Amino acid sequence: MHWKMKWIGLFIAVTSIWGSLVSQTLDRAFAFAEAQHHAGQFETAEKTYKRILYFDQDNRYRGRCMEVLAGYALQQGKYVDALNYLDQAYFLSGSDEQRQEFQFQRVRVFIETGAWPKALAEIYQMDSEADSRRVALYEGYC
Repeated sequence: MHWKMKWIGLFIAVTSIWGSLVSQTLDRAFAFAEAQHHAGQFETAEKTYKRILYFDQDNRYRGRCMEVLAGYALQQGKYVDALNYLDQAYFLSGSDEQRQEFQFQRVRVFIETGAWPKALAEIYQMDSEADSRRVALYEGYC
């Protein structure tokens, strides 16, 4: 019975240390991804952001990663991926202004792909406080 307690204690110690290491590694990985993004090293940043998403169990960096990955997907013409990233970024955002920006980006994707009814539906779902000139501009495209 005594040896079981030692193994349980060892297991608890290892998992505690592992959790701490993952957290420190995520902090460093996020800082690296941001630095690469701002330096224009988009391929490296994209890979790092995706790696962060895989390991970020607490969703500390998920919103920012989704936002940046949506931008990369748009630049590459990967519209389905962009919409998925924008959806997740929208629901993770704590800011009404940021949510509105994600909605405008979704409208842009729908316009660029010729999905006019979806673009209009997205426009009409926006808050009444949305930028009226921008709403009118996008409505004009549709």
